[in-house]
Amino acid sequence: MKRPFAALLTAACLCMPISAFADGELTATQQDIYFTESDLWGVTVYCYTKIENTGDVPMEVYQPELWMSDQDGNDISPGNWGDVGARYLQPGDYTYYGFSEALWDVSSLEEIGEYELHIDGAENPSRAVLRLSAEPKLEKDVPDKYWPEDQSDLMFAVVTNDLEEPLYDIGIVMALLDQDGHIMDVEYTALPYNFALMPGSSIQYQSNFDQSTDLGKQMKENGIEAFSVDVIGYIEYDVPAEDDGIG
Repeated sequence: MKRPFAALLTAACLCMPISAFADGELTATQQDIYFTESDLWGVTVYCYTKIENTGDVPMEVYQPELWMSDQDGNDISPGNWGDVGARYLQPGDYTYYGFSEALWDVSSLEEIGEYELHIDGAENPSRAVLRLSAEPKLEKDVPDKYWPEDQSDLMFAVVTNDLEEPLYDIGIVMALLDQDGHIMDVEYTALPYNFALMPGSSIQYQSNFDQSTDLGKQMKENGIEAFSVDVIGYIEYDVPAEDDGIG
């Protein structure tokens, strides 16, 4: 799909099936691809998407791939970077994916030809995600401690263990959204593997979107501002045979 070029580009929102298997279907309900160009880093691509299980069976989301070519049809696809957090989706569940990568095979935005985000998956009833209670919070335009002229949007997730057992290997997915629901950033983090969140306890995760980066500056110039945060707190587990899971 070709797009007009500018300093900042955004792919149109997609609401279409991207992977279908019998009764299983994954749908990209939001997709945003941005490009920036600078003297230091050259051309960089930022790719974000929201993936939903719109079928009737549990699905696993595979690592997406961004297929790209230049104006002459040469392959300039970046490497496959970034993991898919909360990638085991029950019907009706969703997750976010995102990555950024410098495009060393092109020297300007005008050299980019076609690009398409390819997302695949398969039915997988043997693994699942337990979604935890997670409360999002956003603090906008927070000055840096040492360079006050640089500001960040701070994303928080307060994850609570509502179960009666300690929880290990907790992961968190954070998506920063603008006023129109477009994805500005996706971040992943996790509780260290040997730490447990005890029953009735909560822990706060924090990440930030730096407005002083090339992408942050261009978003601000184009009137794109942080509006909300969506968070997913989760743990992955094996589904026992003839069992609906844990929790």
